[in-house]
Amino acid sequence: MSTAPLTAAQQRLWFLAQLDPAALDYHIPLAYRLDGPLDTAALAGALGDIVTRHGALRTRFPLDGTDPVQEILDGWRPDVPVLTVAGDVTGAVAELANTPFDLTAAPPLRAAIVRVAPDAHIFVLVLHHILADARSLDLLRDELAKQYTARLAGEAPALPPLAFQYADHAATPRPDRSAALAYWTEQLAGAPALDLPTDHPRPARRGTDGAFDGFDLGPERGADLRTLAKAGRTTPFMTLSAVYLALLGLATGQDDISVGTPLSGRNRTEVEPLIGYFLDTVVLRADLSGDPTFRELLAQVRSTCLAAYQHGDIPARGQLFDTMFVVHSGAEDHGLALPGVTASYFDPGHRSVKFDLTLECFTGGGALKVVAQSRRDLFDPPTIASLVARFGALLRLAAADPDARLSTLFARITEAEQGPWACAGPAPAGHVLDLIDFTSAAPAVEHGATVLSYAELDARARRLADRLQGHRGLVAVQLPPGIDLIVALLAAWRAGAGYLPLDPDAPPRRIADQLAGSGAGLLVTADGIQRLDSGADTAPPAYAIFTSGSTGHPKAVAVAHTALAVRVRWMRDRYGLTAADRVLQFAAPTFDTFGEEVYPCLAAGATLVIPTGARAELPDFLKTAPGRRLTVLDLPTSYWHELCTDPAALAWPPGLRLLVLGGEQVRADALTRWFEHVGDRVEVLNTYGPTEATIIATAARLTPADATGRPPIGHPIGGTCAHIVGLGAAPVPDGVAGELVLGGPGLADGYLGRPDLTAERFTGGHYRTGDRARRRPGDGALEFLGRVDEQLKVRGYRIEPGEVEAALLTHPAIAHAVVGADGDGGLVAHLVPVAGGPAPAPAQIRAHLGALLPPYLHPRAFAFVERLPMTRHGKVDRAALPPVAPAGGDGRGPASDGELLVAAVWEAVLQVRGVRADDDFFDLGGHSLLATRVAARLRSDAGVEVPLRTIFEHTTVAGLAVAVEELLLAEIDALDDDEVRRLLAAEAEE
Repeated sequence: MSTAPLTAAQQRLWFLAQLDPAALDYHIPLAYRLDGPLDTAALAGALGDIVTRHGALRTRFPLDGTDPVQEILDGWRPDVPVLTVAGDVTGAVAELANTPFDLTAAPPLRAAIVRVAPDAHIFVLVLHHILADARSLDLLRDELAKQYTARLAGEAPALPPLAFQYADHAATPRPDRSAALAYWTEQLAGAPALDLPTDHPRPARRGTDGAFDGFDLGPERGADLRTLAKAGRTTPFMTLSAVYLALLGLATGQDDISVGTPLSGRNRTEVEPLIGYFLDTVVLRADLSGDPTFRELLAQVRSTCLAAYQHGDIPARGQLFDTMFVVHSGAEDHGLALPGVTASYFDPGHRSVKFDLTLECFTGGGALKVVAQSRRDLFDPPTIASLVARFGALLRLAAADPDARLSTLFARITEAEQGPWACAGPAPAGHVLDLIDFTSAAPAVEHGATVLSYAELDARARRLADRLQGHRGLVAVQLPPGIDLIVALLAAWRAGAGYLPLDPDAPPRRIADQLAGSGAGLLVTADGIQRLDSGADTAPPAYAIFTSGSTGHPKAVAVAHTALAVRVRWMRDRYGLTAADRVLQFAAPTFDTFGEEVYPCLAAGATLVIPTGARAELPDFLKTAPGRRLTVLDLPTSYWHELCTDPAALAWPPGLRLLVLGGEQVRADALTRWFEHVGDRVEVLNTYGPTEATIIATAARLTPADATGRPPIGHPIGGTCAHIVGLGAAPVPDGVAGELVLGGPGLADGYLGRPDLTAERFTGGHYRTGDRARRRPGDGALEFLGRVDEQLKVRGYRIEPGEVEAALLTHPAIAHAVVGADGDGGLVAHLVPVAGGPAPAPAQIRAHLGALLPPYLHPRAFAFVERLPMTRHGKVDRAALPPVAPAGGDGRGPASDGELLVAAVWEAVLQVRGVRADDDFFDLGGHSLLATRVAARLRSDAGVEVPLRTIFEHTTVAGLAVAVEELLLAEIDALDDDEVRRLLAAEAEE
């Protein structure tokens, strides 16, 4: 017995085996059906001869002190039992393939011969990857055939002993690797993760159960490969790698692509005949920005490969890639050439995979075959089949036209699958006022005790319109929720103007900027009507709504009457609204969802119900008589998520028939809880649409089946078309991610006073949303996948980080700022203080922002750093920024039981450390959605119903603790003596 150190590659595999001893990722199972007269003893002996010849195959890997070593066992030969299996032969073979090895106990190699019939056997050989690589398997099969032939003939072993063994290779000193390390450090700096769209959400724990699908692309693609390789003066591996990198660009929409690929690692002649694990894994990184031609990409990949070959002695490990690409110059399986028997491949039933996706190409015999290994928990078979088909299509198209740009090749694939773009023609002109019957005596609007009929609502709107006459531009309306707000908006239309809704609680400076940027001529407030000097008497849109702007200033989207009328007609009809419906008015008028609630309701003759109290107090309103009579709810998805934390605790209206969601991606877990409690008595409609597409552009009816995957945003609504585009704005195939582009008569007119931005985003009758999506194969439903830029969606608000960053940089003590989302409904900011100056306190920053931005644009937590990390392209490396969490202040700690309870709930909900008694809920990053979560936690932890109004009125730990204690006392006072005795008895039992 002798020992040797592990190679660097073996050390990694050994560590992974100790980390998860039951893992099967690195098993190599070989199984062949052998038909004919088989000499089982000769086959077992031949295998033993090879194990004797190659020390690597008789090596175990125990610890020597604290380090693992190779321990080569003299004379060790594997047992090769001959098994007779009655029944499930496939299961017996799979059990041999999928039983874990203990690397420390014995050489990780097992073999068996399964007798199926007197002249039919299955030879099974299973090795751990730490013993062998792909080249080793070729050697093993060839030597096994030679040794078996020699034993059948009664001859001496066909192969002599090896003078140089794998252990000698492992003990050979490695050359200086500093140059290679420097190369890979630079090459991989800032490499983004590959965001490959999946059929199923990624589970918390990485799955290894895989599918192995084979595809024969035939000699035609083999010929294309040779043509393309010759044209680019590249090897088949380089050529196919370029095709695969382009395919990943098509599939992800990314222009910075990294994939892993193995190198043989046999860079010395003495290791060529050895069985052992020599592989190095390197990363091939491609830059697809600028939409290169395929010939240019091929040249880039050639240079990358040559550099990787030179520096392959530094294995590239870790989270650098999730997909592997492998090219074999031979056939898919060389098989066993044993005399007297016919050998054929037998599926060993091994289904464990190492990566999300691995593509193996086999180029032997002039044809091209592909085996795709994929995680079953991520991908469905049709998706993998489509991916491989597009791989073949890209190879064919690139061979025919290597000077075509990638976007052109992508577009050709898409057009072959989908046909040319198509979109409905313009809708007939119309006006929302023409859709409403203002002569009706039926109730139109209800707010508390005030109810106006349609005729009364119109009379009030006409009276106000008379006062607005003389201005045909925009009328700014800055009113709180209520009937007066509805009247003012209708009055603007009656006067021939459009309206601009303004937030009554927004900072004065922001209101002034919006008024100046919109050209509004009149301002309606609770104090009356004010004429503005900046008013422009031009043909107005129906309304304009400001959204966050990347340059630091908000931008106003102008929506025409025709576009709005098209949407209102569709909503009225699709939502099935009638005069019997009572529709909740929940959204602020500065959200375009406001129009989805108000105008279809009025167009149907239904009753618009405006809740009393703050919007965040909806759970409380639903308990009232007006709330109990609601039939239609239209809620921001993020708010509905919070309500679904415990849907059984809410008093959902008994007559509720329709729930419309929008603003964010629906979470499957919330959908599951909803259907478990509410069931399918309420139709759930998931809608999607940016302000620029007039409220919504797609819709999907959600069912319990949608809770098992990614709930879709559905199909384009009437007259709307939706396309997914990728590199160079080329359309991408179904199932492939890209930017969502919308068209049709519902598009807005553009941005007020911003012709440059309008031209950039509105092109050729379409609007580039900046949202990342894909069209689901099969039913064609759209799935929302995030953003293609840095825009954020937080609690239903569209937020450009640049707007918040610009406001932060106006603080004299802040030199640099980066704003992002924390994943829990809030913004966070990384700040660099001015050189030599102190970092301002969070309270000072919040006070500064309070004069510039509305609350929803305020970061909930701040972190100061010495400098911002940068990528090699000179951009901020957001992934390298440290985590940010808000922290409590410096006051006294919580003392009473109530304060301790409230502080604990706040720390859990707000993800805050060290909450103090005088800390303010909103200063710590709280908002209305988190207030809902606080109420739910207090109900769960203390058994007390805390109205949301209470949380908004008592915003400190100490204040809320007193309120909670008073609510508890009130509940106790309301109990009779028997109930008190029962509670005391139950507490005593606990």
